[in-house]
Amino acid sequence: MADEVPPIESPTQLRMLADDHELAGKTMRGLVAPRAFLANADLDSVRMERVGFLEADLTNARLEHAELRSVEMTRAQLDGALLHRVNAHDCDFTEISLVGAELRRCELGPQLRMPNAKLQGAKIQGTVFRAVELYGASFRNAVILRSQFVDYGNSTASLTRAQLVEAVLIEVDLREVNLYGADLSRALLIRCDLRAAKLDSAILAGARFIDCRTEGTDLSGATV
Repeated sequence: MADEVPPIESPTQLRMLADDHELAGKTMRGLVAPRAFLANADLDSVRMERVGFLEADLTNARLEHAELRSVEMTRAQLDGALLHRVNAHDCDFTEISLVGAELRRCELGPQLRMPNAKLQGAKIQGTVFRAVELYGASFRNAVILRSQFVDYGNSTASLTRAQLVEAVLIEVDLREVNLYGADLSRALLIRCDLRAAKLDSAILAGARFIDCRTEGTDLSGATV
């Protein structure tokens, strides 16, 4: 079925609608707009397909019920943004910045790249990371509640060398996740599932694990 409203396909259209605060509910398709300025934008129910937002500024933007397919947001800025019920796959979010952002009930992945993502101080709740590539990502001081990192057992995706320093994880599923060399210094993990996870060579100094499941967890070479 054809869209009732023609999709946004040019940077000029995007800029005009952004200036008029009329992006909510719109579809963006085949749009390439590097360094687009969408700070504080209302992107409620937006659908993006084959969109290039390289280094775009979406600081404090609101994405609720958004659908993202084949979207590039390499080095995009989403600091302080709200992502609620966002569904994203086949996307490249390399080095994306989500510092202080809120992620609620999102479905991320599969085929989603977020290496070296910045999620310092982020609040993540009820979100599924499905084989999302997160090596080198920083979750420093983040709070992660009742979220799942799934399908990592049969995937090359990992959280190797991820930074979870002083992060708080409550009821987080990390089964079979590769956390080789990750830094969990002073992190607090409560009722998390770490069965068959790989924490070899991880830094665990000052970390606390309360009522966590660790059967089959690889802790060889970990620093306690």
